[in-house]
This record gives sequence, C-alpha cells and structure tokens, in this order.
Amino acid sequence: MKSLFVAFAALSLTSGADCGQHVMTQVGQSKSLIRGCYQNASRPVERVVYFNDFDTTPGSNFPEWSSPGYSYVGAGISGSGPQRVTNVRSPNRSQTFLGEFGGPYVLPQGSKPVMRVSEIIKLSLDHLPRHKVMTIQFDLYVLKSWDGDSPQYGPDRFRLSVDSGSSLINTTFSNNRKIKTDGSTQNYPSPASAPQSGALSIGTLGYSDFFKDSVYRLAFSFAHSSESVRFAFSSDLFEGKGTDDESWGLDNVCVRISDAADHQYAVPQCGSGFTRLHLPAVRNRKTGEFSLRHHEVMR
Repeated sequence: MKSLFVAFAALSLTSGADCGQHVMTQVGQSKSLIRGCYQNASRPVERVVYFNDFDTTPGSNFPEWSSPGYSYVGAGISGSGPQRVTNVRSPNRSQTFLGEFGGPYVLPQGSKPVMRVSEIIKLSLDHLPRHKVMTIQFDLYVLKSWDGDSPQYGPDRFRLSVDSGSSLINTTFSNNRKIKTDGSTQNYPSPASAPQSGALSIGTLGYSDFFKDSVYRLAFSFAHSSESVRFAFSSDLFEGKGTDDESWGLDNVCVRISDAADHQYAVPQCGSGFTRLHLPAVRNRKTGEFSLRHHEVMR
C-alpha cells in the first residue's frame, strides 16, 4: 500500500461555503472522505481540522480510524479478537456511517446473557495547527436493544476519552422502553432518565424491531494544545449476542480548534461559515499514524 495519503479540496471564495461537499482521498486503491475548513472571522480564530460523514461506498477504509479490537468476559470464559473499522448503510438507506460496532456473538450456547463485550474505536490526528481549545462533535447512533441501566440485561455503556486520559462522556443509553419490567433507564442526559431521552431523532434509520434506533448529537470542548490528538470511542455492552442484538455507530464527526484560551463563546457548527482548505496528509509507514498538514492553503 502506498504510504502517501493526500486529500484534495478546491478553495471556495465564499465565506459561507458548505464544508459538507465531498472531498475524495485515496490510499492505494482505498478511497475515503476527509474534509477541512476554517472560519472567516477575526477573533477568536477557529478552524475545523477534521470532518467526515463517511458518505462513501460501504466497506470503505479510513486510515485515521483504527481499533485494537474487542474483548469479552463472562459465563466462565474470556477472549478477544480484531475489529475492522469501516462504513455501512442504514437499513432504510438514509445514512452511511462508521459502524456497526459492539462486538460479535460470543455467548456460549445455552448460557444466560451474562457476557460483557468491550470495544474501542480510535480517531488519530497529527500535525495540528497551534491552538488552545479543541471541540469534538459527532452523531452517536445507538442501535437496537441497548438496555441502559437494566440490572438484568445491562448496563450498556458508551465512553469517549481523549489522549488516553480525560473522559469526555461515560454514560448509559437505552432503547428499551420496558422500564417497569427491565429497569432500563439511562444516565444520559441525567441519572435515571427515560430511554432515548435527549435524542436528536428516534426510529429514523430503519431498524424495524421493537427497540429501533436513536441518534444523539454530542459535542465537547476542552483545553488542548498538543499537535496530536487521540480520541477513543468505546462501548461495554451486556449479553454478548453480537451486533444483530445491539450495536452503535458514528457519523458527522467534526474536530474544531481555537486559539482562544477562554472557549466559553458561541462557536459555529460544522458546515456553515467555513472556507475549504487543501489538506495534504501523510501516513507514517512504521506507526500507521494519519497526519494532517493544514498550512498549505490552495489559492
């Protein structure tokens, strides 16, 4: 596979240019999507250094995304395995997103659903411009029978951490509306919330079983100044019945940076008020790391 990974984008002279237009990239024969833009504003200077809606052919590879795999424990056994990171299409074909994650079917035949399956999906970005604050925004797809805080079928938990340390979110989600019998509340947006509380949409992706699907738009800002960042999206799902039973995905992932020390100001959303950049990127042969170099602006 070629080590050079280059993204091409045409410069738009309109300050309101839509950052949502496709920018195709290529690693060997594998195509993926990467986007970049910055705000035409004086202060504070904010840039979108990464955006991806994964709207390419299902089964595509994305070099900036990786996974150490899944692990499971319960029913007297434990184990682990690899996880491919790629994109899939929703059943109603309305969305293409990164997923489905959650691990395979590992429950031994005849066993009660007492398996815990853990999985980590990572986003790695390097050679970032100077900055003081970083914001990550994304759509989390909670799919099928997540049971939240259920003592019988849960807990089903989602986490996001940055640079192997700070936790941005660590909470439970539920699509199981049988609260009285299953105790399936969720901790988002607050403890003991009803299933699917705070969701951007419910049942819009075409999953037709009782539990359906819910979409959450999440955003987190935090102090950050390093030229590299590592995000770890992870899940702990109970039962061990695989992604046919419960799974999750990511969409519209956006990373923004700002040179303002105080990030308590209104920031623009991805896709509005931005100008496109030329974003060359290099993949390290030894480490496989995906690097973005944002100083080359097409004129």
